[in-house]
Amino acid sequence: MRTVIDRKDITFGEYSESQRKFLRHNIGSVPNLPGVYIFRSGAGEILYVGKSINLRERIKSYFGKVLGPKTQDLVNKVDYFSYIVVNSEVESLLLEAFIVQKYKPKYNIELKDDKSPVYIAILKDKYPYIATLRKTQIQKENIHEVFGPFISVSKVRVVLQTLRKIVPFSTHKPSKKLCFYSQLGLCNPCPSYIESIKDEKLKEDLTRKYMMNLKQLNKILKGGFAPIKKELVKRIKQESKKLNYETAMYYKERLNFIEQISQPQVAPRAYLENPMLIEDIISKELSQLKSLISRYISQPRLSRIECYDVAHLGGSFATASMVTFVDGLPQKNLYRHFRIRQPRTKSDTDSLEEIAKRRIKLIDQIGKPDLIIVDGGKPQVSVFSRFFYQHDIPVVGIAKGEERLVFSVKDSGSGVYKIMRIPPGPALNLIQKIRNEAHRFARRYHHHLIIKNLLKN
Repeated sequence: MRTVIDRKDITFGEYSESQRKFLRHNIGSVPNLPGVYIFRSGAGEILYVGKSINLRERIKSYFGKVLGPKTQDLVNKVDYFSYIVVNSEVESLLLEAFIVQKYKPKYNIELKDDKSPVYIAILKDKYPYIATLRKTQIQKENIHEVFGPFISVSKVRVVLQTLRKIVPFSTHKPSKKLCFYSQLGLCNPCPSYIESIKDEKLKEDLTRKYMMNLKQLNKILKGGFAPIKKELVKRIKQESKKLNYETAMYYKERLNFIEQISQPQVAPRAYLENPMLIEDIISKELSQLKSLISRYISQPRLSRIECYDVAHLGGSFATASMVTFVDGLPQKNLYRHFRIRQPRTKSDTDSLEEIAKRRIKLIDQIGKPDLIIVDGGKPQVSVFSRFFYQHDIPVVGIAKGEERLVFSVKDSGSGVYKIMRIPPGPALNLIQKIRNEAHRFARRYHHHLIIKNLLKN
């Protein structure tokens, strides 16, 4: 996409209101989506490349009244900008780095180390160990294997913490003292402990165990996330049955982190070869999803999809989210938060029943979806189907673990169900993207309520 800007309108300064509207009109055509923006001179020279999770807001920020000297100098020389919409924040980061490296724009300060892609590496040693590295660090280390890139060091560390509880590993070379994590069983066996052992047979057994753990971790990081996902789903169910909701939520959050970083990414070069690639990807996602659900939903329409998720802490501070995707893209102006009004939520289905009743009342006000997705299985689908069947709105559930779709196929909207495993591909990518967004939005409001209560107390 290319948007031409009259240079006089780049900074508001003393220009007229009509000139300001011209600028706002140009920015108004930019979507509120993740992507990369490119500032160019009249001769077409690339002056600056940036990324954002919200292109419109980021570009708008350059046209305020208060800018630093260097930024003002850049803006004064911009004649037009272009942008490329991508799938995610991860892809915007990678595409920005790729374009900067390829064209070396004058105003791009070299990408700071703390903003470059993050990698997980297995470093060579007598006892190979795990480290998180930036791209600039990779060439300086003696690396056995490297995995990534990933979006942020904080999320990667959370994932590694999760993996550590199932496959203990080390992040250090042997030393005279045992590490802190060995006391928690997360660095087990600790290389420092192995080296301190005099019994050669025991030392050999522990070394073998250490290398086996590393081999299993290597397999997971190469894309074998299925085993750990299965284990986390198992633990979520176990803790929920014991009414340990906080522990169950802990594992659920870890499962979501793993799903986020294991999402397939589009190579940066592909976006430059086809700037309209995102439209092609979305078209394939919608087409495949329509084909899949047409087995149980006759003549499905997917122009507007709504997804619902519930977040609570043992029934307290319960919230729900409604996220809306139109033609495969998130429409945040149609998102809704719901504060659960019940004194104390007994289950997710109780919350969903309340939300379904409230959503039905808003159909005339905010429109009618073509498809509703709920985060859950048969109970959740049954609740929503009872309310939305009368409006001819199909409801499907997305059950975690094996990533299955749950359909209610009886005319009454409940009682008979069909379960379909979603094969890897565009449809699964879209479903996971929508479900993860609903989860993120629900947790955001849930955390807000908890913090508000803590500050109040």
